[in-house]
Amino acid sequence: MALPDPDGVEVLHFYEMCERLVGEKVLHENQDMDYYDIVMEDALSKELPDSLLYDAILVDEGQDFSDRMLQVVMKCLNRKTDFLTVALDEGQDLYGQKRTWKSVGINARWRMRQNIIYRNTR
Repeated sequence: MALPDPDGVEVLHFYEMCERLVGEKVLHENQDMDYYDIVMEDALSKELPDSLLYDAILVDEGQDFSDRMLQVVMKCLNRKTDFLTVALDEGQDLYGQKRTWKSVGINARWRMRQNIIYRNTR
């Protein structure tokens, strides 16, 4: 599990975040989807102490996050600061997920920045 650097920054795999919420080891791969659904439901059911809230969260590869995963992330966000950034590439949407950000608890105030693409998924 990652520890914060002196500036308070942590880099966590999504399921490491779930481990903190559920209080036990979570396998990160090669389990059936029912296992991960149970993990996320357990994480969402927990009451969080302020020590598990983050003032800011950056989600990388956001196109690979399910709605449930984003709900777990939002549960960990300090609503007083409410600073969430989701970096994603719509061209890499492997799962064809269509969502409304509001449906997962994200109050989107878009600041979209489009960068030059140096690789192409085709």
